[in-house]
Amino acid sequence: MSTPLKIFVYPIFAFVCLVLFSILLFPFESVKNRVSSELENSLDGVYSISIGDLSPSLPLGAVLKNVTIKPRGSSEVPVLLNKAKVKVALLPLLAGSMEVDFDVKADKGKAKGDYSWKKGWYGLHVTMDQFDLSLFRFFLQKSGVPLSGVANGSVALQIFTEDPLRNSGKMTLQFPDLTLGEIDLGAMKLPLLKLAQLGSVSKVDMSINRGNIEVNDFQFSGADLDFKTDGKIYGARKMDNYRFNLKGNLKIPKQTADKIPILGLIEKQKTPEGDYPFTITGRLTKPSIRIGEFKLPI
Repeated sequence: MSTPLKIFVYPIFAFVCLVLFSILLFPFESVKNRVSSELENSLDGVYSISIGDLSPSLPLGAVLKNVTIKPRGSSEVPVLLNKAKVKVALLPLLAGSMEVDFDVKADKGKAKGDYSWKKGWYGLHVTMDQFDLSLFRFFLQKSGVPLSGVANGSVALQIFTEDPLRNSGKMTLQFPDLTLGEIDLGAMKLPLLKLAQLGSVSKVDMSINRGNIEVNDFQFSGADLDFKTDGKIYGARKMDNYRFNLKGNLKIPKQTADKIPILGLIEKQKTPEGDYPFTITGRLTKPSIRIGEFKLPI
């Protein structure tokens, strides 16, 4: 073998050997526990995450299988991502951050994207195709919004937890099926509501720029109501100081109105077309909601 060829081949051979021996000798069991811990930390420790199997993925990654997610202290059945391919970048993990690529195929639909997390910042990019939202039920319950259904579309977010005015992103989703579960508001209870159904237009189109949220189109058309709004939500360094500037229309079928007695207070605000025009202004902690000329007493 000529000297120039040796100079070219030997480094490649040494690198291949280094990678192979690194994979064979790498402490994947310890890494599995570290990945679980970092994922739990990125979710504020609210959820317990266990990984059934972790295997190498060239060149410097790992694939997780049989991942279970469950709220701490809960007796609920955990989410099992047994059909998910989750690839974790190992080098960022060793530096105290997280970079994850995922490809989840559920019984209904699929979702593919990536998630990055560092102290004070996280990013999410996901594309959904007929994806069953029940797999996200724990996270939806944490927000206090018991949603179930199917979603199509994409989400791309960069969220800075310590500096919300740097937040950016875009959300474009369509819902062939969507149901809002019962919500207890203390003085009253909202019944289960069908927000979207086949043949109707139900979608969310929102963008975030420097912390300000542009609501381009937010509408739901289901068996129990028709709702549409657009406008802006102005960002601030503290979530309490976020300000609404939204307007829209609400149409409520009689069978739904009969389940919500408080709607009798706004009956006079109905237009001849059967709509209730509304505006939402004020701060997040003390919003001002007007339906027609009537201001809700909140």
